Amino acid sequence: MCFFVFAPALRLALCLVGARVLGGWEPLPWGHTGPGPVPATLEAIIVTGVSSDALEHVADAYFKIDGTSPPTLNVGGALRHAVSAALATSIMYYGERVAAGEMPTLHGKLRAVVLKYKVAEGNDAHGTLVRWGGLLRAQFDLDNLKLTTVAAGAYTRPLFSST
Repeated sequence: MCFFVFAPALRLALCLVGARVLGGWEPLPWGHTGPGPVPATLEAIIVTGVSSDALEHVADAYFKIDGTSPPTLNVGGALRHAVSAALATSIMYYGERVAAGEMPTLHGKLRAVVLKYKVAEGNDAHGTLVRWGGLLRAQFDLDNLKLTTVAAGAYTRPLFSST
């Protein structure tokens, strides 16, 4: 089932290499598809002084990860980075989704969890999440800037000219 959800995205990613050549640019070296995206991380929040341990507790409470969850999702598990990325993404899009009226139950839970673990600035969970979302978005955009630009001299010479 999961394969059919991701197959269209994989097909698109593999088409980008051909589109690059058809657009007149040098192909990437054999076997390379270029740099991939970097997932959102909680680092932009942690550097402001918020405890990483407290954010781990927020993630566990928000996603209901406990002793009955697969061990790979627990702290130190092989898939814990995916839990952190999911929390970072939830916070990053929090402001936009609240403004659009999407998922009010989940956002209420996120605000409650942030207050419970005392990581909010005062009692303003909403304002804290909006500010954190801005920090995470800025870091995410910076981390993925390489996807929108080509390094100077790297594959920038067209194979043919349209003139």
